[in-house]
Amino acid sequence: MLTSYDFIAAAEQEIKHFRKHFTPEIATNLLFTTPSGERIGFIDVVIEGGGVKGIGALGALYALEECGLRFRKIAGTSAGALNAAFLACAGKSAADHKTAQLLDILANIDFLSFADGGDDAQAVIKLLTLPDNENALETMLTRAKIMLAAARNMNEVMLRLGLNPGGRLKAFLCQELEKLNNGAAFTVGALRRKWRVDAITIDGEQLEQDFQIVASDITHRTKAVFPLDLPDYVRDPNSILIGDLVRASASIPVFFAPYRLGDFSTPPENITAPHSTCFVDGFIVSNFPLSLFDVSDFSAPPKCPTFGITIEDQSPERAQTQGIENLVQLGLAIFQTASQHGDKGYIKNNPGNTVRIIRVSNRIGSRINTNFEGKEGEAEIIENYISAIDFTLTDDEKIQLFRNGVLAVLDKLSAWNFHDYVRRYRR
Repeated sequence: MLTSYDFIAAAEQEIKHFRKHFTPEIATNLLFTTPSGERIGFIDVVIEGGGVKGIGALGALYALEECGLRFRKIAGTSAGALNAAFLACAGKSAADHKTAQLLDILANIDFLSFADGGDDAQAVIKLLTLPDNENALETMLTRAKIMLAAARNMNEVMLRLGLNPGGRLKAFLCQELEKLNNGAAFTVGALRRKWRVDAITIDGEQLEQDFQIVASDITHRTKAVFPLDLPDYVRDPNSILIGDLVRASASIPVFFAPYRLGDFSTPPENITAPHSTCFVDGFIVSNFPLSLFDVSDFSAPPKCPTFGITIEDQSPERAQTQGIENLVQLGLAIFQTASQHGDKGYIKNNPGNTVRIIRVSNRIGSRINTNFEGKEGEAEIIENYISAIDFTLTDDEKIQLFRNGVLAVLDKLSAWNFHDYVRRYRR
């Protein structure tokens, strides 16, 4: 079983060396001195969805904290929503170190344990996440097994509209968040109360904290940003569980059944929209909602930057030839195209958006193709990339993804200067 130290040790020396030449004043104008005398700076952060690749985002968040930065406003989609929720809810105040605590919670997740649709549902997921095989016969047999397992499970899939009900995912979210709230249910209201009780004051003003996640309301064909949009669905937004919001945002189509408004842990009389309202994964409408905390009024320069954390999907070479060989890959490709169109357009249309993105690689090494039939002495090297649905990650692969996140932050901060950013893009 991995511990937080297993991850931290993998990048400890690089961070220690980087800190010799970096101070929070370079990154932000929102600065604070803790009671212990530590000088820290606050930033806003938006975390892209990416399934199991979210471990790379954890590495980035850890590195930002170790460089003396903390998080004022936090947002995310799908796996990014999960990271954002735990980051917002952990610790006592916004000035606390939180990511080591998150690692203890999230590092040993058995992603397959969330497959609560029975043995056949788990079989489909395991087969879909097998590494690419260069042997044509084995590839054909694998596809045949997937089809057989899917057929056996088709009746239940048709009834609930997904391989898995998602009850285990919700239970995990709610239970772990309760632990962060001294055993009490962690609601939107509980989070807001915590912000008020443990508020930080900078230059005579209270730090304005925020937490938002993106889900897709497919009943009304719209993007739902929670908790912001909760008044459109319930009378008392403060009573809604944070776990419900993350479950709605992380409802991966096909893998999980849609999450209905009636599934929220709230009394029926608190619900004002149709109980049948369906939410699915936020990545359908916005997988990387970088604009969430941005303002259109540039009359006053920002006090801190909004960094976006994205986990690269694969190498540029492979991105041009992404295979679509089964129904799940087709569905994911369609959803990715739809979700990324708006996000990429927003980023592309403003050069200032690109410079504040932290790009985490999902490459975790390489292997030799043992079936390569070249000349004697020749070998084909195959790069290994982690996908969003690689639910059977090894401990070494998790640590490498985490390390990739750390290195991405050090690379970004080495060339980042908030004052230069404001001068070039916000005036």
